[in-house]
Amino acid sequence: MKPLILLLVAAFLHTGIQAQENRAFVPDEVFNTTTTRTFHFAPSPEGNNRLSNSLKDSSALSKGINQETSNIDHKDLGETYMDRQTYGVSRQQIYQHNDDYVVSVWTITEDYEGGFEDMGTAYSYKPSIGADWESQPDTPTRIESMKSRYPSYAPYGENGEVIVSQQSDGLNVYTRPEKGEGEWEHHLLEPSGDVPALKYPHMITSGENHQVLHIAAVTNIPYEGQESALLYFRSQDGGQTWDQQNVILEGTGSEHYTAIYGDEYGWAQKDSKIALVVTSPWHDLFYLESEDNGDSWQKHMVWEHPYPMFDFETTVTTDTLWCPGGSMDAVYDETDSLHIAFGLTRVMHQETGYDFTHFPWTDGIVHWSESFQPFTASNQHSALSHDNLEIGKHLVGWSVDKNSNNLFDNAGEYGLGQYPNLGMSTMPSLSRQDHDYTIALSYLTPNEERNSGEAFYRNVYAKPYYFTPLSDTLRELGSTIFMHEGPIYDYEEFFYPQLPPWNNSYLFIHNLYHSTPEIYFPGQGYFTQVMITEYDKYWWEGNPLPFTTGINQSTSTNRIRVSPNHPNPFSGQTLINVKLPSAVTMHLEVRDMQGKKVYTHQIKGHRGNNHIILPATNLKPGIYLYTVSAGEKSITRKMVVKE
Repeated sequence: MKPLILLLVAAFLHTGIQAQENRAFVPDEVFNTTTTRTFHFAPSPEGNNRLSNSLKDSSALSKGINQETSNIDHKDLGETYMDRQTYGVSRQQIYQHNDDYVVSVWTITEDYEGGFEDMGTAYSYKPSIGADWESQPDTPTRIESMKSRYPSYAPYGENGEVIVSQQSDGLNVYTRPEKGEGEWEHHLLEPSGDVPALKYPHMITSGENHQVLHIAAVTNIPYEGQESALLYFRSQDGGQTWDQQNVILEGTGSEHYTAIYGDEYGWAQKDSKIALVVTSPWHDLFYLESEDNGDSWQKHMVWEHPYPMFDFETTVTTDTLWCPGGSMDAVYDETDSLHIAFGLTRVMHQETGYDFTHFPWTDGIVHWSESFQPFTASNQHSALSHDNLEIGKHLVGWSVDKNSNNLFDNAGEYGLGQYPNLGMSTMPSLSRQDHDYTIALSYLTPNEERNSGEAFYRNVYAKPYYFTPLSDTLRELGSTIFMHEGPIYDYEEFFYPQLPPWNNSYLFIHNLYHSTPEIYFPGQGYFTQVMITEYDKYWWEGNPLPFTTGINQSTSTNRIRVSPNHPNPFSGQTLINVKLPSAVTMHLEVRDMQGKKVYTHQIKGHRGNNHIILPATNLKPGIYLYTVSAGEKSITRKMVVKE
């Protein structure tokens, strides 16, 4: 990637200072307190709950919330007694199609006293922007005919959809050619050969018309020399057949890791490019990338664990370990560069066994992109420490200072509810806005103004970022949005926020909530609501990008719009942004002040925003005129090349 231009550097410094002022810091005496936790996949009696000591009274739970505050609207989609939808990385449970048809799926169950035999996938949809959310049928119920859980959703084919979920005998694959219409076609992906089990599936589709189906799942019991093995599956006919099955991808097997457990992985996709990102406090953070729909893969390291073959039964740490907390999301931006966000935590493993020491007040959401180097330090235990993370570049989310005193008030007086994934701020989600060089981040963090009398409630925060084709480093574009303002939410714990692809000015966040600041395991019968939050306003309104994208400009549909090139003056290269009313071939022509043509370029343009990168190669310092033509329309502007 090219060096950042001065204006972007200045913008970064400004936003970095703003971000730091908005951060709530935990006093040292609380920051360094510890608690003893047990790894949630440790061998244990069936039904043993390692997260919670008691079931809190749920009588204060609010139901049927549908409150509109400013530009934020909340819709309850249903309810469930399964509040643990993942052990770490969230599946793709909400998706916004190109025609603004939005779907949300989740694990629904009511029969908590009968072993959750009714557990299955609930499906709700919004047919268009401005329409109401609906369910299939009118009251959400499971799609499957058998006990199932952990659904993933994705588009499939020209206008269809696919859902993958886990059942006792394997993985369900449900497809239909028209989203929202007709019967689901069911195929069962069963364990085959010597594979003992298939658990915790994460699914995505890729390629032309999203025709290629990819699943990552684990055995969660010993297989091929690992305590739990990560397996890859690919189907090109909707799950009828599998041309790649039970594949342990290179770089994930027993020569690299003692185990990869359930929900330590997630997908990102753009066209035929896919990435399988793997994260845990107990092994490397890395991703496997394929640019050909899964035919070939390459492994990339983001953070290398200082204990390469960590084993709970044999490995003891020699220092406090700053590490990923288990929650993570990833997205490709418009330039096909991968961005990863993950929760930050600290742990120690001072004795062999599945118990470990946790520092619950470790705060931070960390960002990494392909232009960055892997996180390293002379002492790898501290490679992810706050001292080694640059504010605004690496460290992009934290607990918010609500009263501007730079402290997280009453930290230690009230605690933090325990989750399967670790960290004070956690559960990040990323979403790309096509053609506008913007990415949205949502995450979960405790609210210093809201507590149950025992622990702080966590709430959802979100913020917009921009990047440029010259750099995929994220820059803050607008203020952090608190998604649940108002006294009606004072006694609610929000969790599992998830953003779908972001196609217009409406931003959707799928999340769950209940009245106790903790996540429970099945078997305790805890009532939980499923909510969609809608934000119907461009976040950067009144705060324009450093280069024009056409947002909030004239909505005329019969002309092109050409931004001034940025930077200007420039050396090296500059960016020209063009907004087109329809797909058409664009022509760029550059002339010097004597009218001599010195550069031409032709680009296949698409409807909406397009970018042209103009190199200064072979252009002498001086003043030039550039003309962008599209169809019968053309616009001419001036630019300066400097030495």
